[in-house]
Amino acid sequence: TINKPMSIRANYLHHSMHGNYNLIEENYHNAHQHFSAAFQIYKSRPELVEQNFGEYFGALRNMIIVASSLKKYNEGIEYIQELKSLEKKIPAQVNTELMRVRIFAVQYIYELDINIHMGNFARGLSIVPEIENGLMKYKNKMNTIHTTTLYYNISIVYFANNNYSKSLFWLNKILNEPEIAIVPHMHYFSQMFNLIIHYELDNMDLLEHIAKSTYRFLYKRNRLYKLESCILNFIRKKVPQIITNAKQVIAFHELKTELEEITRDPFEKKALEYFDFISWVESKIEDRPFAEIVQEKAGKG
Repeated sequence: TINKPMSIRANYLHHSMHGNYNLIEENYHNAHQHFSAAFQIYKSRPELVEQNFGEYFGALRNMIIVASSLKKYNEGIEYIQELKSLEKKIPAQVNTELMRVRIFAVQYIYELDINIHMGNFARGLSIVPEIENGLMKYKNKMNTIHTTTLYYNISIVYFANNNYSKSLFWLNKILNEPEIAIVPHMHYFSQMFNLIIHYELDNMDLLEHIAKSTYRFLYKRNRLYKLESCILNFIRKKVPQIITNAKQVIAFHELKTELEEITRDPFEKKALEYFDFISWVESKIEDRPFAEIVQEKAGKG
């Protein structure tokens, strides 16, 4: 408990609780306002940080999350840099190992995520060795949500750097886990991303089998939404008919039109947060690198 006047404590809790409520409701602007106010209480009273280090960590983590959600990527990076510095400031009364694990997970999940959304895939790739070292050190102490999110983001970074074999290697770490151990939405989108990787690897015979099994997997779980159905139908029905570059461009143009229509629905559009299917389709139409298109869009955003 903060050993200060109740008004400070009450003010912090007020903003923290309202921030979390708005985050759940996906009202990121209001969440940002409340989390900022809560965070500033600690920034203006440095003596409180050591007394309530875990709470300060949570306030900083919330700022990273909401900045990323609002696409305030430069702000998010600044908070990540501040988070990095926390490891050397962990007070004696705090469980040092546990706090290091939490700092590692939040830092690299969001550093990768921000670099992915900004199209900075070379930067993302450059920090993978640091993440691998941390995973070796902390994996048994991390929760499944954090480890699988790191696996998924590393897979995307390798994909965008055209290293599809490495991308598949990291994605398989998720796909090979027992389904019950994985957060459902992560398992669903990993199944879909798996199709895209195998397409890039030109595993056409295997792709047909994977598409059928993915369809059954999602159908049985009542998880076959429009975007997923659209991509699965494309893989199963259109891809086998693509025998020339001209036919590929036509087929991908049609797919792009369908995806743009589908993702007008905010619910369906959420899928693009896990993988930018539309930018991938555009890369096929324009014969340009996926990474280049993502970076170009981020610069215009």
